[in-house]
Amino acid sequence: MIQYFNFIDNEFIAGIVHTKRISAQKIAQYILINNADFSKLIQDVNTEINTSDETFLKLGDELVSIKTRLENKIKDKNGLTDNNRVKKIFTILKNETAKKVKVFDISTINKVVKISSNAKITAYRNDKTLPNRWGTLYVLASLSDDQIDNLIITHNITSEITRKELSKLVDDIKGKVA
Repeated sequence: MIQYFNFIDNEFIAGIVHTKRISAQKIAQYILINNADFSKLIQDVNTEINTSDETFLKLGDELVSIKTRLENKIKDKNGLTDNNRVKKIFTILKNETAKKVKVFDISTINKVVKISSNAKITAYRNDKTLPNRWGTLYVLASLSDDQIDNLIITHNITSEITRKELSKLVDDIKGKVA
């Protein structure tokens, strides 16, 4: 796992995130510029083009971590999370990331963030129960936690399952006709 950075703890960010003095764009750019681990991850994704889903999933994990840290730090005047501002900064951050990641567009970035945001998928991924391929994992992202648990237990899902096999099982759960 990547060593988490302290960009939010930096005095510059900590002092301004709750104000409107600095734009969401500047905060997102600051995060991109000053996070060496994140920049390295982007570089690794670009270097490993189509060879390492694991690195791309780590990028999703890091984006989710950044969002969580933003939610914990960016407060409105009542001391509550300023969800609109967090969303704005995070959207810009994802778009800027998509520009830097040469092989994936914003749609793909959003998919890997959805995978990494799902605690159930992440837990099974960390246990090595599920494949470490983002496209295969995304098939599960539309299921509830209970459906994911039931699917894995009932069908004895392992890390060796293919996307096609998993898609069929998920379609069966959703009642879709092939």
